[in-house]
Amino acid sequence: MAARIVYTLAQAAQILEMPEPQVLGFIESNQLTAEFNQGLMSFMIQQDQLLEFMKSRKMFAQMQKIMMSRVLVCDRDTQLQFLLRTELERGGKVAVKIATTSKEVEIAVSEHLPDLLVMHVAAVQRATDNLEAVLRHARESRPIRLILYHNEPEIIADTREDLQRLRAQLNVDALVSIAAGTRKLLATIEELLGIRRNSTRTLPPSTGMKPPQPPRA
Repeated sequence: MAARIVYTLAQAAQILEMPEPQVLGFIESNQLTAEFNQGLMSFMIQQDQLLEFMKSRKMFAQMQKIMMSRVLVCDRDTQLQFLLRTELERGGKVAVKIATTSKEVEIAVSEHLPDLLVMHVAAVQRATDNLEAVLRHARESRPIRLILYHNEPEIIADTREDLQRLRAQLNVDALVSIAAGTRKLLATIEELLGIRRNSTRTLPPSTGMKPPQPPRA
């Protein structure tokens, strides 16, 4: 069953492009349904409630922000960044944001409001970044799925204690090998997002290919 998507008052204000006090006014006047969360000390608004509010005010541009699936990719490999963004955004159903550090992830989680985090294991294991803490905090604030991928063959990854420990500690939704290419990673992303496309072009992660360049004048 898909996780219920909810937003804090601050996140809803960002989506609606309104000041927080104005959104709070809609809540207090019962024009926007919300529940107060004592743990987070914030009003929480379910996605369908927010969509209903925007629909009643014909806020179609703002509705589009949350009707598309949002994916945050964290990897320093520019070729893989390009491939994942190109393939996932091809059908117009997914918006992809790229991050390379824990600070960028923290900002993107707040501003991009991703439904799914897709990260290379190496990004999480970098001691200087402390990305594990950022991920835990992000997933406590709202439901976010998490995919970790790595370059080891699956038969080796299954025996690596560090990968299995990381998978359990972060409650990872999927641990995927890209040793043989990105086909399985893309399929897993689409499965967790609940989307399907007619065709997917995939490349191995380290072919040395560069993104296509525009023709010279």
